[in-house]
Amino acid sequence: MWHNVGICIIVAAVEGTIEFILGPKWSMHPISIIFDYIVAYGVLGLAGVFGKKTANIIIGIVFAVFLRFVCHVISGAVVFYEYAGAQNPWIYSILYNGSFLSLELLITVLITIPLVQVPSILYPKNN
Repeated sequence: MWHNVGICIIVAAVEGTIEFILGPKWSMHPISIIFDYIVAYGVLGLAGVFGKKTANIIIGIVFAVFLRFVCHVISGAVVFYEYAGAQNPWIYSILYNGSFLSLELLITVLITIPLVQVPSILYPKNN
């Protein structure tokens, strides 16, 4: 199982790298590149570490999105602190990143729940 998770982490990190290369550039700061793209997407590969049961899949999604949130908060507080103005940059980063990642988490869970009900599509048996 960890072998598959390792592959998922690598694929997700590659996706984050591609997103950085092809997407809009908010920052060229090395911390932003690492924490907003490579690591933030890479940790999403950990979503499957908890197993295949519905509750475990949801726990995995929450865990992975939380880790992505932590990555974005670090980058936001360190790189984008000037946007916080007089406010604490850590609080600003938590609020900013929490605003969009909470919606992403909700949508992901709502889409995943019905998909998990069809195990033959998600986990086909090897014949």
